[in-house]
Amino acid sequence: MKFIELKKLGTDLETLNRRLQAGEITQGEAEAELARNGAPADYRVLIGAIVNRVDPQKGIDYGQMKRRFRIADALEAAEGGVLALEDEDHRLLADLAQMHPWGIVDRNLAQLVEDIRNAAGEAAVPR
Repeated sequence: MKFIELKKLGTDLETLNRRLQAGEITQGEAEAELARNGAPADYRVLIGAIVNRVDPQKGIDYGQMKRRFRIADALEAAEGGVLALEDEDHRLLADLAQMHPWGIVDRNLAQLVEDIRNAAGEAAVPR
């Protein structure tokens, strides 16, 4: 088993916008904060997007679809902010994350891929 903490990294855009609208920060300060903290990265949402993305040129076969369903089911069942995956499912997710075509360059997305690739085994999970 491998375990991935379902983190939320980066800038909370709702809070940033609320502070901007309230006049607590300037547009320049908001832009600097976004640049410093990076784009929002909710691991649960991003892993779901990684698992569900299919190359429109190649499609997906039934066996591959079933393998991805196992990851999606584990993500839906994740409790306590931790995704638990069988080793085979973890390898698939790590491969998918590594190959995923991101639309931006962002350290939080790179951290997500690294966290998936370096997921802890059962012995490393605190009880």
